[in-house]
Amino acid sequence: MTTTARTEPADEEHPVTDAARCTAAHPEDPTACDGGPADAVLILDRQEHGADGCEHHGARLLASVDGGRAVSGPTSPGAAIRVTKAAADLAPFCWHEAAPGLEAAQPSLAALARCATVPDPAVLYRHAPDLLIEAHELLTLSSRFLGQTLAGEQNDPEELRAYLLRRAVQSDRVEVGGMFGEAASRAQAEESFRLLADLDRAHPHLTPAGLTAPDVEAPYEELRAYVRECYAAAPWT
Repeated sequence: MTTTARTEPADEEHPVTDAARCTAAHPEDPTACDGGPADAVLILDRQEHGADGCEHHGARLLASVDGGRAVSGPTSPGAAIRVTKAAADLAPFCWHEAAPGLEAAQPSLAALARCATVPDPAVLYRHAPDLLIEAHELLTLSSRFLGQTLAGEQNDPEELRAYLLRRAVQSDRVEVGGMFGEAASRAQAEESFRLLADLDRAHPHLTPAGLTAPDVEAPYEELRAYVRECYAAAPWT
């Protein structure tokens, strides 16, 4: 009798081959193993039940297990550290577009950690300028940047970043204060937050030491936390 190895739908990062997948690969996860040892890492839950896996599936499983931990396999020193770091940037059950009981934009462990340490805005912004005065100055800066663009001149990235941070902080303060209606304030704030994150991803050397800009699909709460972290680290605060 001839048997044919099962194949899974491919994705761009891990194309599937006709080979058995590691134990840590969830049945609903369509991705292939990473080509390394199938026992590179052991993922254990709170009850010490475990599954061996490649580093790719080990990270995806670890991100989905409450209270889980990773143990390096016998031939893969350092795998547990690599898998733990990778898992911190993954959403639980990331192979689902919308996992049962979870929102589609479920934050990663790294995002949750960032949100948990976000400064209290009442304390953070206690020395911030008057909202109306700041709004006037931001309008002046916006007009200057627009004039440079229309004249074919390049905006200075460092000056532009300082403006975008001030604009994001202004939007955060307006949203926190409940001005202009909750929906409108939040939408304006999110737009400002994303503009700052976009620039910081394009110019990571301008980002304060120890901070990393959220990715393009980061949820609102993580973006807001990042803006507040940047404000706290700004030399002019």
